[in-house]
Amino acid sequence: MSQASRARLGKAVVETLARDLQVEFPGRNGFSSQNLWLMRQFFNEYSDKPKLQPLVAEINWAKNLLIMARCWAVWRRMRGRNRAIGMARRGGALPYAALASGTA
Repeated sequence: MSQASRARLGKAVVETLARDLQVEFPGRNGFSSQNLWLMRQFFNEYSDKPKLQPLVAEINWAKNLLIMARCWAVWRRMRGRNRAIGMARRGGALPYAALASGTA
């Protein structure tokens, strides 16, 4: 099965699960497909970090999502800078000013 096929299947399963949960628990919020994906991300992020789990449990869902979103944004920026620095070290044409300004 190709990666694209697996992605479509995963998306369909999550959408079906979201609909089933909304039928099973009418009037309860939080079971959208987007929220289920966020729950998966939350589990993946914290399941192997037992020292963080009690601390994370004290923070409400919205604040946990905000923390994950900000950490993800920082990680992407740092990854981009690391690529730019590596490219510059290999003789790439990236000007130092772009690195210094944080636009790389």
